[in-house]
Amino acid sequence: MTLALDAFTKSALFQGSTSSTHTPTGTPRAVLILVAQDGDDTEESGTFTYGGVSVPRTPGISFAQDTATEFMASYAFFLGASIPTGAQTVAASGWGAADKVFWVITLTAAADTAVEDVERAQENQANPSVNLTTTVETWVANILMSGQGTQAAATAGSGYTKLDNNDFGQQVALVETINTPASAGTVASGWTVTSDDVAMIAVAIKEVSGTLVQQTLSTSGSGSPSLLKTPTKVLGASGTAARVLVRAPSRVLSASGVSIPKLLKTPIRTFTTLVGTAVLVY
Repeated sequence: MTLALDAFTKSALFQGSTSSTHTPTGTPRAVLILVAQDGDDTEESGTFTYGGVSVPRTPGISFAQDTATEFMASYAFFLGASIPTGAQTVAASGWGAADKVFWVITLTAAADTAVEDVERAQENQANPSVNLTTTVETWVANILMSGQGTQAAATAGSGYTKLDNNDFGQQVALVETINTPASAGTVASGWTVTSDDVAMIAVAIKEVSGTLVQQTLSTSGSGSPSLLKTPTKVLGASGTAARVLVRAPSRVLSASGVSIPKLLKTPIRTFTTLVGTAVLVY
């Protein structure tokens, strides 16, 4: 299963605190919350929870603003693991007095997810666009706050679909999502719109393909594994071989002067006897 849009929910206009219910269609592996702030470029410290789980801001860039003529801002929040299933309450708390709306977007995927890159465009410009730098396949969403007075004035970028919008009156907020996940490389995300005030954020999301596994062998040669999602099994006692099954590309450190082979994509390899040595697989 590749990354795919699952469902989205738009909040009512709010200030301060509010909540809404989001109902995924499938099992969510990513929660992206995009916030549009009207008439004020002040960066606020509001927070979100999804089903009681805190949703942090996207790493690096999570805020964009326009600081002249028409004041406005956008925010991005992301959760990629330990996501509750089924309908969940999305709670916004601690926000200021400026009018806002938010969108909750869930994605389905084969594994947990993470943010690969975030970029932004700010201040007055035509056709705001950014280039996201990715090393793996990603799914992309973009929120634009614009000084245009109608959502019809902006066209989604090539390969994207306008998902939703909110008309604040003098300003408008728009959200676009990519039609199909983009291959690794430079991924463009933007809008076609005449020159005006802009506060835009684009977020690229990836599946997390690897899992950390640590295994320690006792002095008798028997296994004492510590398991983190990836299946691991140690066989036998002193003088016998140990097998470790991993599903992600992995390396292991040498042990007792014995070089351990690199593991690739779910092989099963048999190691020589490792006595009293810690082996780290990652």
